Amino acid sequence: MFLFALLSSCQNEITNEKLISYIKNDNSKSLIDSYYQKEKLEEEDFKNIVSQYSQHIDENNLAMIEFNEGFTFKSRPREGYMFLDSNNNIVNSITFKYVTYPDSTREINFIDFRNSTGELPSLKFPSKFPIKDILMPKGLPPKIDSLKMIYPKLINGKRFYHASIINKDVLNENNDTLKTIIAFNMGNLKINRNITSILNSLDKKIGLANYVLSEKIEIGQPKTYIVYDSNIQSKEEIENIRAALELVLNEKIYLKSVKTYKSSFGSANPSIYIGFAFSDAKVRIG
Repeated sequence: MFLFALLSSCQNEITNEKLISYIKNDNSKSLIDSYYQKEKLEEEDFKNIVSQYSQHIDENNLAMIEFNEGFTFKSRPREGYMFLDSNNNIVNSITFKYVTYPDSTREINFIDFRNSTGELPSLKFPSKFPIKDILMPKGLPPKIDSLKMIYPKLINGKRFYHASIINKDVLNENNDTLKTIIAFNMGNLKINRNITSILNSLDKKIGLANYVLSEKIEIGQPKTYIVYDSNIQSKEEIENIRAALELVLNEKIYLKSVKTYKSSFGSANPSIYIGFAFSDAKVRIG
């Protein structure tokens, strides 16, 4: 009898794999049964969100990868999955935390549903708190010594640094001077696959000799943003960059001005970011 009860408990215990399969298969009932405070859930709204995300993931043939929060000071890590399009850009994320009991069994504390394209509502359940930002894992800090062995490198005949290690010392070592930095997200395959045409188009519009070029490899988002500081970059300069990108990518390019980060050590280097995942919530450069 004890063994039967134990096996039954194990079969019913919620896991990441079960949770996401319930969502993909539009099985709201099993999710609700696994919630810690079921009475706080507005079930019809919850069922509607699960159905929308289930259908959207299926219809858009999105690739699913694990969300790895990396290092965190929080006692309970955020777990879940990200859903990417064919350009390695995040479309949806579904992340969650559990309540763990003394016997190690778990129930769902909350689930975040987030969409980067505006096609679906982004909400947290059970609170139904609306979410504005795209959730991206922090990842591990870059290995500076390893990057210095690779960078700078030539891309299409132009010198590129890694965006994480640009400073005056690195530039001086390579007989470069500090100028406005353009950072390209080479993890965004729209940028990566078209980088030769993008560089040629930018060179004609703004003259790339006036800039320091850099790259980083991260997950992007479907909308292509130019993120910059309007207190540093002129409107004409940014519009020329936008025109150069629109010519190559044949799509609308979005602009977002944010404040350059300042600390007790001074301001970050003036930078323009192209093709990175962008969040409306608390964005700063540096």
